[in-house]
Amino acid sequence: MAEKTKDKQKFEEYSLLSTKCVNSAENYTPAWDQLKNLSTGFILFSKEDYVVSESYFSNILENKGKSDPNNQFIYDLAKFIKAIIAYNKCNYKQSIQILTELIRENNFINESVLESLGLCFFNSGDVKKAKKIFEKCLTLVSLII
Repeated sequence: MAEKTKDKQKFEEYSLLSTKCVNSAENYTPAWDQLKNLSTGFILFSKEDYVVSESYFSNILENKGKSDPNNQFIYDLAKFIKAIIAYNKCNYKQSIQILTELIRENNFINESVLESLGLCFFNSGDVKKAKKIFEKCLTLVSLII
């Protein structure tokens, strides 16, 4: 139960941060639409409105070629959150697919991505792959610390 409360606090923190981003980004960046979609998606995600929030993240990914290619972090983040939404819907196969694409397309590997991938494999019943992923995650974290 304490973990659920901690997650809820994290979501509220992201929601507040996203709201601040929405309120200030319009004046500072030509990528306003993407940042607005990202922030609005986060706000809805933090309120556990996964269906509507997913549409905002999908919009970002669908319009990738139409905006600044230097904003790769926006697309990576949108893709990562889509994977988390799939996980929250117990669609582990889709989440694994999205996370794997994220890693392969951009060589985007961090402990959050690996941890999420490991949880997906574990919850889908592939304990051997989950163990392998968690071991990689521990190795990565030990390199950082």
